[in-house]
Amino acid sequence: MWTANHQKMGYMAVTAQFIDDSWNLHSQILSFKYVPCPHDAPALLEAQRSCLNDWKIEDKISTVTLDNCTANDAMIDLLKGQFEPDSFILKGNVAYWSGTPKRHEKFEDTARQLGVPYTKKISLDCVTRWNSTFLMLSTALSYKTVFERARLRELRLSCAPSEIDWQNAQHLCDKLELFHEVT
Repeated sequence: MWTANHQKMGYMAVTAQFIDDSWNLHSQILSFKYVPCPHDAPALLEAQRSCLNDWKIEDKISTVTLDNCTANDAMIDLLKGQFEPDSFILKGNVAYWSGTPKRHEKFEDTARQLGVPYTKKISLDCVTRWNSTFLMLSTALSYKTVFERARLRELRLSCAPSEIDWQNAQHLCDKLELFHEVT
């Protein structure tokens, strides 16, 4: 969203980034349109969905990146409600090991026991920042053996990544790494 100071009117710009079959990165402006007030989550969702519908790409979205404001956070929650929970890695549940200091200490201890250097703290992504997803996945992938061992030690852990989840995470991380390097 952008507000023109002299007009006091809000506009939404929607861009798309994609990699073609030859691995060339493209960036395209899909929409730049006026969004009437109020600029709350439902209004932002409607403007976003209108753009996706115009381009017929509602089912081709893998990531949405926004600036970090309350209305955008609420809009993301509404937008996520438009997708099946199974479409997200681990159905969106990734917070177990960073949920409490005690769990974090257990994880770090397990890394030490396995001889895995604990140089990066595990973290969660921020739904409005794609680069935090990349950083979370790249860190998690470096601790894959630690996660697997810790899962065996922690009986209360109700979900853990399967081998297919790890492969999907690696695949996504590989794609996001290109954006991370470019930016």
